[in-house]
Amino acid sequence: MGRSKLDDVKVTTVTLSSGGKTVKLGSDPTEHMLPAKRMERALTKLQDAMSALKLAAEELHIVDAEMIGSDANRRVMVEASKEDPIKVSDDIESHRAQSTELAALACDVAKAAKMVKGKSAFIGAALGSVYSVELLAGDEERARLKDRKQPSLFRGSEDQ
Repeated sequence: MGRSKLDDVKVTTVTLSSGGKTVKLGSDPTEHMLPAKRMERALTKLQDAMSALKLAAEELHIVDAEMIGSDANRRVMVEASKEDPIKVSDDIESHRAQSTELAALACDVAKAAKMVKGKSAFIGAALGSVYSVELLAGDEERARLKDRKQPSLFRGSEDQ
């Protein structure tokens, strides 16, 4: 039989150490990603979370409008309570428990978001500090290339 393409694949493992941390680069492509890819994934996850939070807020707005803000719904609840007060009371208590659970989870989400915000701000500041020389070199090179492509209008007057 013929050889498959997998027979030609050679797996190389490289180990990098920096700052006391070791990263092993191996055959699993998700094992190590470049920082830009990780930040892109983090951004996507935050965008998805924001969409989910907006939908959750919309759902709660609807519940508020139906259960609390609707006179017609309150009249139905009052009438139903006359017929079966235990069931209506149990339903209301169940909704209160769900509301408490939602509030607690929203608090946890807010704490996690605050940690992400802090870490993101730290990374931005740290990159500017740790790589300040490289950033300056890049700015100088950009300015040099810009001057080469678009010479100053006033250079000709200096020669006179």
